[in-house]
Amino acid sequence: METIGSALMKFGYTAFFVSGTWGFGLSLWIIHDWGGFWAAVGAIMLFPAAFTVAPIYAGFWLDDWLPMIASFGLPLISFAVILVGTSLAGRD
Repeated sequence: METIGSALMKFGYTAFFVSGTWGFGLSLWIIHDWGGFWAAVGAIMLFPAAFTVAPIYAGFWLDDWLPMIASFGLPLISFAVILVGTSLAGRD
């Protein structure tokens, strides 16, 4: 079970990194389309707030739910996979 747990942990960490990077890119793209280059620069400066609001804006006002799934749903699922892998591997 330790081997399966380690494999799940590696998969979960990789999926967490990929989904986080993908969500960051989608959010930056939304902000750039909305406000241009300087809005994107400002969003990078105000990182947590801007990248939390952008997927919500895209979901409710643009009817594009993919950024919300990529930014909030996939990291949660990845975190759950990491927890299951940690539990199976017997690590604290």
